[in-house]
Amino acid sequence: MKITNEKKMAQTTKLVLISFFLLIIVGGLLLNLPISNMPGKPHDLLNSLFTATASVCVAGLSTVVAGEQYTLFGQIIMLILIQVGALGFIFIMSTFILITKRKLTLKEQINIGTVLGTPEKLNKIRTLIKRIIKFTFFSELIGAMVLSIRFIPMFGLWKGIGQAIFTSVSSFCNCGYDLLRT
Repeated sequence: MKITNEKKMAQTTKLVLISFFLLIIVGGLLLNLPISNMPGKPHDLLNSLFTATASVCVAGLSTVVAGEQYTLFGQIIMLILIQVGALGFIFIMSTFILITKRKLTLKEQINIGTVLGTPEKLNKIRTLIKRIIKFTFFSELIGAMVLSIRFIPMFGLWKGIGQAIFTSVSSFCNCGYDLLRT
């Protein structure tokens, strides 16, 4: 039985949609936990789901000021949602497979290739994934280091580094969130 390119694309599209939907639901539930919200700050599931959706879709929209509403735990959840949303869930899972040194199945290679726009170059996927990860994290690291020059004097060492990392990742992923009230 031969699977056409359209069928492969449809299967990959379904996988991406389902993974994003689940990521938004889990992210929204995590952002709604009391540990994610500052004491005394009202929070509800609808706002948490909205923030999770905007984070995963790297829209940068929010009904709350992230730095005032969310604790460090909540901010880390947002950061993970932004990063996974920008890179893509299938890409993140592919990276995990590479890290664990497991061999990619043909179906996984086809899904990854389709998402990355290179379904015909299955033998190049590992190299491409490694390059994308290195470039992404190197760029975010450089951004965080540059921002730290300004943020550490303003907020102190650890909070300044945290602000710099969050802002750098959000900026690189083109999300637009910040933890400052701006």
